[in-house]
Amino acid sequence: MGDGMKEYEIKRVYMGKIPYGEDLLGFLNALVLEKGIELAIIKILGGLKKITLGYYNQEKKEFVKIEDNAGVEIVSCYGNVTRKDGKPHVHLHLIASKSDGTCIGGHVLEGCEVFAVEFFLFELFGDLVERKYDELTGLYLWDV
Repeated sequence: MGDGMKEYEIKRVYMGKIPYGEDLLGFLNALVLEKGIELAIIKILGGLKKITLGYYNQEKKEFVKIEDNAGVEIVSCYGNVTRKDGKPHVHLHLIASKSDGTCIGGHVLEGCEVFAVEFFLFELFGDLVERKYDELTGLYLWDV
C-alpha cells in the first residue's frame, strides 16, 4: 500500500434510527462516546426539519454557515469517526433536497434537527486515526 493509506476490518455494525427532534451531529457524538467507538464509517438517510451546514472557504480558511429552516430530504450523508484531541470525532457531509428538488450540501454542523433519520455505523478494527492540524489547508486532517 502507498503512503497515506491503511487497511481495516469491520468490527461491529450498528443500525438504528435517530429520534424525532434530536440534533443529528449531537446524537451521533453522544452515541460514539457511549459505545466507545473511535474509528467508524457512517451512512445516513432520511429527512431533517432544519439544516445547518458549513462550506469551507479555502482562501479565508474558515467555515461559512448554510442554514435552511424548511424540511429537507437527505439525498446522501456519509462520514466517519476518528480521533481529534484524543476523543472520538464525528465528521459528516450531507446533500439534501428541498421541496422543489434543488439540492444543498456541505459539512454537517450542529443545528440539523431530525425529522426521521436511519443510520448505519460500521465500527472498524485496526490502528486508530488521529486528526491533526494541517497548516497548508487550515483543517484537521487524518494523520495516516
